[in-house]
Amino acid sequence: MYKDERTAGPPEENTVIAYINGKAIMILKKDPRHFYYDEIAYPYVTIGEHLVEAQPKPIELLPSNEQREIISQLEVI
Repeated sequence: MYKDERTAGPPEENTVIAYINGKAIMILKKDPRHFYYDEIAYPYVTIGEHLVEAQPKPIELLPSNEQREIISQLEVI
């Protein structure tokens, strides 16, 4: 989908902390205590990097079993 650059705000400052089940898991600078995700192809994801094109969504939007899986994998890291 084409993004209208004139009305788009600056990208949210995010940091990728993991890649799980086809999703880049990240934290946002403005909300570092919560986890966010975006479905991005693995070749475009680097752990520790800022994803300029990401549209972070809270993991609470995912099914509860997937949320638990993500959180359990992040506890290991």
